[in-house]
Amino acid sequence: QRWLTLTRSPAHYGFHATLKAPFELQEDYTVQSLAEHLQQFACHQSRIELHGLAPRQMAGFSALTLDGQTAQLHSLAMQIVTEFEPYRRALTEADIERRMAQALSTRQLELLRCYGYPYVDDEFRFHMTLSGPIGEQDTDYLDWLQGLYREIVTDPPLLDQIAIFTQTDRQAAFVRQFTCPIPA
Repeated sequence: QRWLTLTRSPAHYGFHATLKAPFELQEDYTVQSLAEHLQQFACHQSRIELHGLAPRQMAGFSALTLDGQTAQLHSLAMQIVTEFEPYRRALTEADIERRMAQALSTRQLELLRCYGYPYVDDEFRFHMTLSGPIGEQDTDYLDWLQGLYREIVTDPPLLDQIAIFTQTDRQAAFVRQFTCPIPA
């Protein structure tokens, strides 16, 4: 029951690492045209070993994170942000107000205005969310995650595919629509 409670929030989004934040498509594009562009893009990328990936506490929740990001990973993330920016519909005033309610730095505000998301470029931190909010009372849960991860994952994980997730509306769970492999 505790595991279900702690994972309810991230389960809504599906297990993934965000390389480009969720966005609504511009009217001139379809998910299919986005997927075709992504397939072409993925063909020109290289797989990335995720050395040091492990469960950690990050900003009040648990996630698989890295000790440090490689230039290759940072570059891929920023390429995805800029390459697919033309597909993103501008944020609504409500979306901007929701983000502005967070304590954003000047740089994060600049990124929000430019890319519709404050955690890109130098603010990007690769992570795969494992739980909703955790506190001091949950250190045993994080210890359990770390032990289980060390037991199961023996080789460095590999970023070897890029996927598109969709929602029918903002309350619906994310569903993986397309997966594009990155060639070996």
